[in-house]
Amino acid sequence: MDNGRLLHEAQLIATEFKFYMVKGNLEHLYGYIYQSPDRETKYPLEIKYTADFPDSPPDFIFPQPIPNVPDEIELHSLNNWTSESHVIEAVRELAALIKRYVEKPPDEVVKQEIPPKSGIPEKKAPLSDPEPEYITPVMDGPPTGSQELDQSNQYLTPNPTQYQYEQDEYLNPDDLPQWTDEDDSPLKTAEPLEEEHYITLNPSPISEKIPELEQMVTPDVDSDPDIQVSTEAALIQQEYAIDYVGNEMGVVEVYLTITIEQTFIIRIDFSSYPKRPIVTVQENLQKILGDVKSTLDLLKNWNERKPKHVVELIREIEGKLWFLSDIEQEAKMVNGEYKTEMIDGLISNLRVGLFTYGFKEYTLDLDISKYPTEPIIQFSSELQQVLPFPPEDLMAFKNWKRKESHVVDILREVSWLVDKASRISFEVDLLKGGVKRVEYNKISDNFLIELSGQLKTKDLKFEFEVHIQDEYPITAPEFKLLSELEENEEIQGKITKQIDSFTAQWHPFNYLIDLFNQISKTIFAESIISCVICHKLDCPECGMKISASSGDSYDQCQTQCPSCERLYHAHCWNQTIISFGKCGFCLRPPPDHLKPQI
Repeated sequence: MDNGRLLHEAQLIATEFKFYMVKGNLEHLYGYIYQSPDRETKYPLEIKYTADFPDSPPDFIFPQPIPNVPDEIELHSLNNWTSESHVIEAVRELAALIKRYVEKPPDEVVKQEIPPKSGIPEKKAPLSDPEPEYITPVMDGPPTGSQELDQSNQYLTPNPTQYQYEQDEYLNPDDLPQWTDEDDSPLKTAEPLEEEHYITLNPSPISEKIPELEQMVTPDVDSDPDIQVSTEAALIQQEYAIDYVGNEMGVVEVYLTITIEQTFIIRIDFSSYPKRPIVTVQENLQKILGDVKSTLDLLKNWNERKPKHVVELIREIEGKLWFLSDIEQEAKMVNGEYKTEMIDGLISNLRVGLFTYGFKEYTLDLDISKYPTEPIIQFSSELQQVLPFPPEDLMAFKNWKRKESHVVDILREVSWLVDKASRISFEVDLLKGGVKRVEYNKISDNFLIELSGQLKTKDLKFEFEVHIQDEYPITAPEFKLLSELEENEEIQGKITKQIDSFTAQWHPFNYLIDLFNQISKTIFAESIISCVICHKLDCPECGMKISASSGDSYDQCQTQCPSCERLYHAHCWNQTIISFGKCGFCLRPPPDHLKPQI
């Protein structure tokens, strides 16, 4: 049943009659259809809506009998009811009839059609079917003469047992707020009878097609403030879990459960309705919504003359928070792969920890409150040193698509870059211990590596460029030999084969130093290194080679001049220094620690 339609009908009735909701239920109204001129007596009426409303009219029930009112009453407004009809038309017509029945003897009362009040369009019968003239039936005998009734109009006589309800189903007038007239004198209720007698007004069946209900606009009514506040509270309670604050009907705390982990409590004070309600939210919710006086459209544009319902204000807040369900899903995806903790208790603000080589941790702050737009990421100072560029330069940021991309994709790229940077740093440390020179350019992701060797007594430099690809270490680096070895094509071919083999068999757990150790051995094997004094490979005194393939100093007899870096057999060096006191090639004296002990 449309609550908006029920509220609209109740407001129309409240403009002319005093009616109240029974236990806050808009489907059950209780009010007074008649009060005597001396204000000593008033007669109540109950209006109960059925599930077929508005296609069918509501039931009208008299909780107590009314003098001179017959058991059978026919209302023109109910006989011609359509889904566009308003209950106020029937109430107004019934009130006029009740007044005439009560204030005049039955034989003097003539039933007449009560014209509808201005503002509600009158429904006219077709010309071919003129409206019948209604007269009051004679109660003590069959109708005669002009009082004979048209048998085509069917009267439904209610069965008193048909409307037997539990004792507490209806609110007695004493249980309802008492209203007063202009001089504030309280109205007295009629004494209840020992046995309740219900009179229900039912219309005759309508065979014509019922038109669709047009969209209704709630009129600007000046209703009783107590009724308005209780109506607003009932509308809220029908949709949301609430607690009343103190004994105030117009101050409630509304529980909005947006996600499994996020429930917000909102306090709304509408006790001065139709004035602007006062909305108070929790601190963490205020960080999401901002200042509700300016961010909530209904609150910002509140019109006391034509106020919206308070429940619509809650719906607007709920609509602004529904995105949290998507944020919760994003947070769960992040939490499933990375160490996270909430900032200020908000699931939309997370601190994420990224672990890399050596279990070193880098952190970043993540704000996903604007999802599905891009998140806001703040690198920690340590992470900024590893990734010296703004997060907006990440490819996942540049390729972000609303409602398709996920926050975890950005974190995966960041984690990948951190692992890559840590891996490269580790590669540099390994290379520095095994090659003559190594340089790394972070911008171009290129290594410049230099090895040294001597071919045919000629010193040579072997320079290599290594480009680290984006998918490194999953993808092998690219190697390039920069040195020109035109006179040494054989060793150049061997180095090229080693590079190709290493690249083809690349594995993420391989390291650059593995390749350059192999290249160093190849260079050494092809090198002809001889002593600058005796020009021999083997020492003439001890017989050991000037350079061992293993590189172990115990397997070779070698000393190097610190000035010109020329190689000597250790015994040849000692003999030269003893004889001349200086290098036989550069003629410079050696430092004290390289002077032989005599």
